[in-house]
Amino acid sequence: MQFTTKCLASYLKAPTKNSWQYLGRLLRYLKGAADYGVCMISPNPGVSLFEKLNGVFENDDNKRLIETFTDADWQGGGNAKSTSSGCHCVNSLLVHTSSRTQHVISLSSTESEFYATTSGAIDTIYLKHITEFLTDRPSIANIWTDNSASRQIACKLGTSRLRHVNGRLLWIQSKVRDNVLRMVQV
Repeated sequence: MQFTTKCLASYLKAPTKNSWQYLGRLLRYLKGAADYGVCMISPNPGVSLFEKLNGVFENDDNKRLIETFTDADWQGGGNAKSTSSGCHCVNSLLVHTSSRTQHVISLSSTESEFYATTSGAIDTIYLKHITEFLTDRPSIANIWTDNSASRQIACKLGTSRLRHVNGRLLWIQSKVRDNVLRMVQV
């Protein structure tokens, strides 16, 4: 639903016949899914999403866990831009999702995944600050990604033989080094 809404927003100024068809499909989906919802139960402090799914509940009232799951669809050359997505959980409770068009044309799947990881990291740091402000307790922030190359880029320092990645996005390396974020492989 988010992806379709993101795509339709690009046609707001000059809608096409196809965009009207996509809007009709989205409305039919929403009408058919009117009875669906998200069940939000009280979270256990410090419990990760995978622990919750496996039935492990080791409460730690002093710990707040923020988990972000990132992914990207690489459009592979041409003039098509990739899409970054992220799901953000606080103590295993889904609180925010995002679907964004990347501002650059990625020349590799690793580059596309790295931009998605960086986008998710920005949102995670924002959620971490909000959570720490509201609870007056420290939070742990984990970024989960399925791309080992983007995780390794975030965990090292400098560019070495890395190409195509905008240098200003390497700030994530300092955040990992300073233990603001932790990179985890899905």
